Amino acid sequence: MECVLRQVKCYNNKDSGIVCVQSSSIEIIKSSCNRNTQFGIYCDVKSSDIVVDESRCNENLQYDGICIEHESKVKITHSTCSKNNRNGILCGTKSTVAIINCHCNQNTSRGIAIEAESKGIIKNTFCNHNEESGIFCYDNSTISIQLCTCNHSVHQSGIQLKKGCKGTVLNCDCCHNYYCGVYCVGIMQVEIKGCKCLLNKRHEILYREKSRGSVTQPQRKQDDNRFFDSLKFLLSLFHVFWRHTDLINKWTQILKALLFILEYIQQRRALGKSIH
Repeated sequence: MECVLRQVKCYNNKDSGIVCVQSSSIEIIKSSCNRNTQFGIYCDVKSSDIVVDESRCNENLQYDGICIEHESKVKITHSTCSKNNRNGILCGTKSTVAIINCHCNQNTSRGIAIEAESKGIIKNTFCNHNEESGIFCYDNSTISIQLCTCNHSVHQSGIQLKKGCKGTVLNCDCCHNYYCGVYCVGIMQVEIKGCKCLLNKRHEILYREKSRGSVTQPQRKQDDNRFFDSLKFLLSLFHVFWRHTDLINKWTQILKALLFILEYIQQRRALGKSIH
């Protein structure tokens, strides 16, 4: 049986907004499932193709914005799942996942949670200001996370991968999180490349408990480096010139202060290269 729902509005229900069971194909397009007591959208079917596009599942009171149970093929695009009382999006065990161009912000648990032995891609998605992690994957899942933004997680890391996960984290921003930008724990193999992980409270990128992987940080822009180096050199020359004249001493102090400020800026920019 196929289920197609378009432009449906399900608000303020005592249970969930949309519940799907026993369907081989499910499409939910341009629908809104907000402020329901349990889930915004809940699908409990095995071996189904599930598509959610341009939909809104916000402010659901007890559970997730979108919850897809085990062993389904899931594609969620251009959707918003924010301010839910658990996760923005939860994909269950052994799912095949494509989450693209979504917003999953300010949820009580995680922006996106991927359960055991799942696989797929999360791309161009914003998972900011969630209480726990922005994106969380665990138990032997294989996930490629690309061009995502996972900032300001309140109690955990921007991206958290646990217990045997494999995959890649490419060109993501993971800044201002409570613990780490990217946190890998448990036996796993993860490649992290081109990510910006700045100003996290503990670490930028952390591997623990026999985690393995490679880390390639983005290169600093050479033009900017030459500009700062040249400006610093010119100020040094001016400093020498002023010091050997009889001009007012305060100009020398001002130039010293400018040199200190430039050195401080370079140190802050160098943070993007360090891995703790």
